[in-house]
Amino acid sequence: MLLINCSNEVESLNETNPSSANKAESQATNKNTGIAVYRFYNGRNHFYSTNYSEGINNGYSYEGILGYSVAGGTLVRRFYYAAKNDHFYTLSNPAVDPNNPFNVNWYFAANMFAAYDPADPTGIRIYQYFNPSKVDHFYTNNYGELGAGGQGYNYEGVAFRLDQ
Repeated sequence: MLLINCSNEVESLNETNPSSANKAESQATNKNTGIAVYRFYNGRNHFYSTNYSEGINNGYSYEGILGYSVAGGTLVRRFYYAAKNDHFYTLSNPAVDPNNPFNVNWYFAANMFAAYDPADPTGIRIYQYFNPSKVDHFYTNNYGELGAGGQGYNYEGVAFRLDQ
């Protein structure tokens, strides 16, 4: 299996564009608990990044801040399914097991940000959903947005926790 390691390593995830007057980017400086995790959508797929420009430059519309990275947390990794243009975010590392069926179509894309374990009572819950028709993973800090599932999305549980 081929693993792709993007140049977007952990140390580069702290980048923001200080020259932008964009409200979203200014919000990133309103928290001293960590780096903002931005939420984007392009009409079909959701995308999350600590780099605002990455989402905008790839044709996504900004939807808000999911939460803030945590100090001393577990690394969240981003995986990518190119044929379906889907991104998956996880605290685990399925790529290390060559027998994992996850590895057939998914490729490591980037180390993203640090988060709390879902069982940790610290921070806000980030709920994970999947829409099999769109092949889209969706993450939100608001359970009321889709609840136990809706709009074609199936609820998959709490993926991780972030600071608010």
